[in-house]
Amino acid sequence: MIGQESVEICLRFNPEVADWISEQVWYSGQQIYPNEDGSICLKFPVADFREIRREILKYGANVEVLSPQKLREEIKSEIEKMANVYK
Repeated sequence: MIGQESVEICLRFNPEVADWISEQVWYSGQQIYPNEDGSICLKFPVADFREIRREILKYGANVEVLSPQKLREEIKSEIEKMANVYK
């Protein structure tokens, strides 16, 4: 994605980490939407998935990439590779 326009990503964080994530600034124009179950959706634009992939993976099962689909697939692929390491 280097040199390309930015795309908005949407991450859903479980209630267990939602309060802590809400206090962080991932991007100055980020938007946070609370959900009824206590989770939050965090939206902001990125121009390159490399750095955000690392941030997403460090939250493990407490985060889900809702969009864009390409980033969701990249994270899913990395998780599958990680699972193979621990077989």
